[in-house]
Amino acid sequence: MTELGKLSHSRLLLRTQYYRDKTRHLEKKVQKADEKIAMMKETIKQLQDENHRFSISIEELKARMKVNQIEKLEHENNVLLKKIEMLSKEANEHQSTMEQKIRDYEQLLSEIQKEITAKEQELAYYQSKVKSLEKNQRIYSSAPIEKSRIRSEPSNQSTGEPVIAYFDYSIIKKTEQEWVVFGDFHIKNLGSETLDHPSICFRFSPPEASNLKGKILSLEQAEINQNIQENIHQQWMFLQSNWAEAAKERGEIWIASTEPLSLHHGETATLQGFQIPIAFDFPKTIVVEGFVYFSDTSIKTKSSNNIVVSS
Repeated sequence: MTELGKLSHSRLLLRTQYYRDKTRHLEKKVQKADEKIAMMKETIKQLQDENHRFSISIEELKARMKVNQIEKLEHENNVLLKKIEMLSKEANEHQSTMEQKIRDYEQLLSEIQKEITAKEQELAYYQSKVKSLEKNQRIYSSAPIEKSRIRSEPSNQSTGEPVIAYFDYSIIKKTEQEWVVFGDFHIKNLGSETLDHPSICFRFSPPEASNLKGKILSLEQAEINQNIQENIHQQWMFLQSNWAEAAKERGEIWIASTEPLSLHHGETATLQGFQIPIAFDFPKTIVVEGFVYFSDTSIKTKSSNNIVVSS
């Protein structure tokens, strides 16, 4: 017989009642526990919702802070860009001013340099002329006067001038662009006083056409001839060592006798057989004027005629 069977009926009833009460008590506890669990779940859900909302707020705040920071940075960047633009504009204006000043200074220096060069050329020209006259004076001082060179001619002219000069020339056309002038230049004393040491100047227009050939010596050749005493005939010489270069710049060619030359009343001195080659790379008309100066007096004269060549 089992243990349950040994229990009395009353005790079974009591035990059954005990277990029922215990079961109801446990069910109540389970119900309360379920209610607490449900409340905790609700609380957890609320907390999760609040946490979610809080997270969203944080993100929004971060985004707003980022936007504000970006806007601030953009503002600062715009301010810096404006400053840079202003400084760049000022720098460009300053640079433009400085460049203009530099150009003005360079132009001024160029003009000064040109003026200095022109003055130096003019000084060199007059120094060369002085040197030539000094050489000419040395030749004059050591050479005897030979009147056989002078050609006397009767004068039927009465111009009132103490001296007359003129060209006697002919023009030969070699080609369409090349011409040659062959001529003599005469100087005649019409006055009563003797005229000494004539200097001849041929002035060319334009200056680039300046050119002269013939039996005309250079200064160096004249000195050599004087030193070896070969001046047996009247000769003429250029008064400048660099006469060709000077002539292209100034349009003037200066000539004088290699020996002292005096013209008495009615006497004529002649520069014979000169040649002027002409190439018409110049204007269509070329003019050559003649001038005579006497070193011991203030007398000077212009040739009564000019050489004119037109293509």
